[in-house]
Amino acid sequence: MTANNPSNKDLLEFLTAAELQHYHNKFVTTLKVNSVTQLKYVDDDDLLSIDMSRPEIKRLRQHFKKESHMGALTKIKKILSKSGQEQSSQSQTTISISPPINLCSASPMKHIIAEESVMLLNVIGRGEFGCVQQGVWTKDSGEKFYAMLKSY
Repeated sequence: MTANNPSNKDLLEFLTAAELQHYHNKFVTTLKVNSVTQLKYVDDDDLLSIDMSRPEIKRLRQHFKKESHMGALTKIKKILSKSGQEQSSQSQTTISISPPINLCSASPMKHIIAEESVMLLNVIGRGEFGCVQQGVWTKDSGEKFYAMLKSY
């Protein structure tokens, strides 16, 4: 891999942010890790084999957890911005209202926004911590907003 490879650059940037850039060459050559996403398959024994200390391993894991969480938020923001761009590109947007569909199994809970004012659309993703759906929230004034809704 060359240093200009984007995934290689991402790994170097990630390691630099975690103050572990001096291990970059060992990640690429010894562990054959070429991107940040591949770090989830590396265990502590692998890291010890490239002479990382326990505190460095802990720092790497914490930084990976933080960055992977940020990645999910970034994905949701991109989806929302695409929805917003599609909506703004049309001069008049008509939203047809149909009965709410519960595509995710959710437990009963307290709602901050009235359930009747939310129209659930397609499922964006399911995971360990619930289900995320695209939806439309209609305020009492009749104004409509695209929203991401999470159920647990």
